[in-house]
Amino acid sequence: MNIKGISLVAGMGGDPELVTNDVYGAMGFSGLSAEAYIIGSAYVNRDSYMVNQAVQVATNWVGFICEDLQWSLTRPYHSRVGCGEKARMGALLKQKLALMAIAELLSMAVCQGCQGSGEVKNRRHRPCGGTGKATLRDVDRAEFCDIKYNTWLMTWQLRYRTIQAMMTEWVNEFTAHLEEKC
Repeated sequence: MNIKGISLVAGMGGDPELVTNDVYGAMGFSGLSAEAYIIGSAYVNRDSYMVNQAVQVATNWVGFICEDLQWSLTRPYHSRVGCGEKARMGALLKQKLALMAIAELLSMAVCQGCQGSGEVKNRRHRPCGGTGKATLRDVDRAEFCDIKYNTWLMTWQLRYRTIQAMMTEWVNEFTAHLEEKC
């Protein structure tokens, strides 16, 4: 049996040759942006292929937003590296910001303060933002990106929140589309 040229029979034994993208395509995911499709798929499935695709999409988007909003990717390093290293360090920062945003988005770690409920004494738990998920501390984010903590707080903390908000928006777009179709 073939559905639009996709073989459901893998041959002698084995699994069908139907992959996640084929299933999503059949469900009508053509109305989504490519970013929402990939980031949302990684969020829902957490398979290594889609996670790698999500990191690539996030890296490209971080590069675009940095250029569009004129965020210097080399400035955090200006006093620590020579001129030849700035471009390489900027590209590395772009990748680290994207990887960190995807890792935090996909994290299943539970907030210890609210035990995953998102509430403490019937109020939204501020450290996790009411999500019930554990988040990295800003000091850990700065260290991961190899940026001084004060520079992170003054410049990159707000920028990183912008990146996180876009990832969340894409997941919400994906899940809303999924709920509508199912």
